[in-house]
Amino acid sequence: MCCAEKCCFFLPLSIACYLIGGINFIISLATSIIAVVLLLHNGNGPDQVTTIHHPKPTPHNFLNVFELSKESFDIIMWILLLCGLIQMLFTIMFIIGLTKNKPSFVLSFFGFSIMATMILLIAALLELIHNFWISAFATFIIALLNMHFSIVIHTIYEEMSRGRKFTFNNVTMRTNDDETPILDEFDDINT
Repeated sequence: MCCAEKCCFFLPLSIACYLIGGINFIISLATSIIAVVLLLHNGNGPDQVTTIHHPKPTPHNFLNVFELSKESFDIIMWILLLCGLIQMLFTIMFIIGLTKNKPSFVLSFFGFSIMATMILLIAALLELIHNFWISAFATFIIALLNMHFSIVIHTIYEEMSRGRKFTFNNVTMRTNDDETPILDEFDDINT
């Protein structure tokens, strides 16, 4: 596949791998928290109506925009919570795989990333079918970014399979049994 030393043309892979892991963890944590808050907030009313539909939707209640029942909204939030927790699990496995030099953990995150990209593309297509153009465009852009990061993750996996370690404090390249820091490699090239 692809073999590059930089992510997005300027960021070294050793930094990009932890940045991808950190951003994914923050996104999964935020997704889970938002789902829990909306589940708790949606169930507090004493007189819940089964179908919520008003001819003129208000901006503060997005249930009106999508014409969702309370039960449908709850199901969507539970699915969102489950997806956030699964993403958090795979992100933690990815970060552990980087720090403990376990390429199989990185490969499992790559598989999850590919699956998430396919789900995002299907979601964008469904949003497009229902004429939610802006939402479909945003979902498609997120899917494209996820594709790019999937390629970076696979590059990291290939580099780890070849012996490169992505430790947080000291980024080293391993050739056979000896280890030399990358910075020393650059010093040898310049002299």
